[in-house]
Amino acid sequence: MMYPTNVKCKIEPYDKDPCFCRVFVTNKDGLPYHFQNILTAENELKPSEFKKFTFPVFKELAKENRRLSIIENKVTCPAFTIKYEYKSYGCKEADIDLVPSLLVQEVPEIYMEWESRKISIQGKNEDGTEVEVWRLSYSFFEKEIIGKKCTTDERFIIRILKKIREEVKDENSSLCSYHIVTSCLHFFHEIEERPKLQEYTIQVMTSLIRQLKERKLPHFFIKNCNLLLDVKESECQRYIQRLNAYRQKWMP
Repeated sequence: MMYPTNVKCKIEPYDKDPCFCRVFVTNKDGLPYHFQNILTAENELKPSEFKKFTFPVFKELAKENRRLSIIENKVTCPAFTIKYEYKSYGCKEADIDLVPSLLVQEVPEIYMEWESRKISIQGKNEDGTEVEVWRLSYSFFEKEIIGKKCTTDERFIIRILKKIREEVKDENSSLCSYHIVTSCLHFFHEIEERPKLQEYTIQVMTSLIRQLKERKLPHFFIKNCNLLLDVKESECQRYIQRLNAYRQKWMP
């Protein structure tokens, strides 16, 4: 996630969905004129305008490095994707998503103290007219929690579960690493005594399997948002089967 450090803004809740909001810039006069032009008369910053403003910058940056190539995404995709070639490691490749974001200074109490926000999609008003809204993202704080509050064992467990997911995912997978991290954070937050790594891993797996079976995984910061609501049952079952295979193998 990439965000400009000189843009100050506040957010207003979007009543239709707790995961979305509208963004208003509070320091318009101190910003470059070409950026001021993408704001509305009320100083609202629309996601589509911010995307059109930032993507050409990403494109120019990609052109400056011969190891980078641009991958065309769907128009509705919020990320600018580039491919990076590790030529010194046998031409291995990695896809990198650059997501234009904003760091919010004025946050309503409904969103607690969390401040990281990410570009998103269109919603609709009650009269059917479209309204552009931003999706709330807590990646900044998740990284802080994982890096500073999680133990070495807990970070290792996250990597294990992500690796297992890689074994069953395909190009259409909607079950992603974010689901795994969220499940782990819930478990790490609730457990009182941490067992040894093998037993700890099995316990986390068991909890994740239960969530996948029930198709219920609350967002770590927005409790009334179920992250598994739109994930296909068949996809959950594939991951459950693989998790069970490893769990049985590792159980004493």
